[in-house]
Amino acid sequence: RAPADARTFYLAAGHFIEQWLGDRDDPFARDILAKRDESCFRSDVPTAQLPRGERQRILRGLRRLAVVLVALAAAMLLTTESDITGPP
Repeated sequence: RAPADARTFYLAAGHFIEQWLGDRDDPFARDILAKRDESCFRSDVPTAQLPRGERQRILRGLRRLAVVLVALAAAMLLTTESDITGPP
C-alpha cells in the first residue's frame, strides 16, 4: 500500500529505512534516503507521480532488506529461547 506520488512515497520509504534498518551501510538504502532528501525537503516540492517501474524497483529493494532484518530477528529469538531453556 505504498503511496503513488513521489514525495509521499519517498517520505514513507525513508521512514521505513530509518526506523527499521537503522545505520546499515547499504548503498540502496543510502540512495533512497538521498533521493528523499533532495526531493522532499525543499520549499518548492513538486507533486509528481513516481513512475511505476521505479516504485516497483524500490519496493523490491526494501523487501530484500526487510528479509535480512526478519532473518536476524528470528536468529536472535532462537538464540534467546535456547539461552532461557538451557541445554536439553
